[in-house]
Amino acid sequence: DGPQVLVSDIRMPGGSGLELLEKVKARLPGLPVIIMTAFSDLDSAVSAFQGGAFEYLPKPFDVPKAVELIRRAVEESQREEVADSLEALMAERRKDGIWGPPDGMASHSIASARLIQQRATLTAAEGGWRIFVVGRAERLVPQESSQEAANALLKLLEEPPPRSLFMLTTAEPGLVLPTIRSRAVPLRLPRLDDETVRAFLAEHRADLATDSVVRAARGSIGAALASGDDRSAKAREAAKEFLAAVSDGPARLSARSLRQGVSQARGEFTELLDAVALRLAALARRELETGQGGSTAEARLAGVAKVLLAREQAQGNVNPQLLLANLGADLAELGAV
Repeated sequence: DGPQVLVSDIRMPGGSGLELLEKVKARLPGLPVIIMTAFSDLDSAVSAFQGGAFEYLPKPFDVPKAVELIRRAVEESQREEVADSLEALMAERRKDGIWGPPDGMASHSIASARLIQQRATLTAAEGGWRIFVVGRAERLVPQESSQEAANALLKLLEEPPPRSLFMLTTAEPGLVLPTIRSRAVPLRLPRLDDETVRAFLAEHRADLATDSVVRAARGSIGAALASGDDRSAKAREAAKEFLAAVSDGPARLSARSLRQGVSQARGEFTELLDAVALRLAALARRELETGQGGSTAEARLAGVAKVLLAREQAQGNVNPQLLLANLGADLAELGAV
């Protein structure tokens, strides 16, 4: 990894800090540079800022204030790094359409939360309303290794800066964390008609523009696209298999859990848990819509909560086999399958 901040004196043997600043900005334009000097004057300060210095630090300086300045510079460096990374990621996704499924291991650090916070607090002189669209909001689950990021984002949602609007989209609002739902105003959009879904598929995924896919999508373009995604299809089949194993009893559940690879990519395991939650939610919704809900539908919804808890635990250093076995036992006890 490269440096996150550079602190340089303005006068050094063999060259000046301003010359170093020019060279650094040519090679690493996003690297914050702090210029310090005992010869504080207006000309050198102006030259430093014109050269792109993050801050100008005259001597003598208070050490705690200098440490705080360096901390802010490091945060700025991390935000710039995240911004560049996200820009490259979105450029890659736009090649094939950004409606594709996210990476199962996709996560955001505290630097991402700080970047959003910075963009949200831009003044009106730098722009009008700032609108942030967060897709697949049901995937916003705190990670054991980065609770700080989750707390920062929740606080931003709870107290957004003036003229900032956050739009969270999801096809499964029941799977969104209660702490997020309590901070949001729900707006339910009706499903699209079949012809609209078919027209979109015909333009972007002609191979999926069939009667069977359109009917199964039930007005959801996302569902139609997921039907043609091999990874999503694999996760759905794995979810059906797992729930069948739970229904068949402890012996088959144990066998299925032991087949879950310990070293398997956690993204694939997370996709399995997502598919289990979606299947239980879909079954509960169908039962409620047909008037056959009752205790079974309630048990399935309670099972969804268990799956979400398991998904959160999966982000940590937990054995997937043990996690899957415990989840299956919980679902069986609830009568969710």
